[in-house]
Amino acid sequence: YLVTSADYEYQSEHNAYIRAVDSAGNETFQTFALSVNDVSEAPEYERLAATASLYENNTAGAYVYQASAWDPDGDELSYSISGEHASLFSIDATSGDIYANVAFDYESGPTSYTIEVQASDGTGATTQELTIYIDNGNDAPVFGVDAVNAGSYSENLAQGSLVHVATASDVDPWDSTLYYYLADGETAPFS
Repeated sequence: YLVTSADYEYQSEHNAYIRAVDSAGNETFQTFALSVNDVSEAPEYERLAATASLYENNTAGAYVYQASAWDPDGDELSYSISGEHASLFSIDATSGDIYANVAFDYESGPTSYTIEVQASDGTGATTQELTIYIDNGNDAPVFGVDAVNAGSYSENLAQGSLVHVATASDVDPWDSTLYYYLADGETAPFS
């Protein structure tokens, strides 16, 4: 009987010595060799679950994560992804690099996506569950609708008259104090 598991890559042959003894103390020895047959073993990941993060407002094609498995037999690996959110990402089948196919927005959510990353040696495959978290970034302020269509004012209006109130908002609660400036360009006669 085996007392430990056999591993071809560790030791491909084992020698055994058997001794038979009768009640009078007579003995005999037999030596024999047992070969371990190599079987294709599936690739392995260090962890079967992993996480990565990506800031919102990323560009399509942004790098997210590198899947990294190894094959106990030394076979070349190819990578693929699957799962409900797999279409939002792409993977380089040779390197295991994963990229975002879209820009994500933290405020409109969801703030995490899970995909399955398969590593295959052509015979066996292993899957790693990857959860990608979308981190909140600093969003730019947005002008309200009234800022686009400002309206009109009468000629000969007195200097200092209010002609428009611009309003903008910022979805980031830590960055909600806004400052307004006239941009460079045609700003006369406004201040």
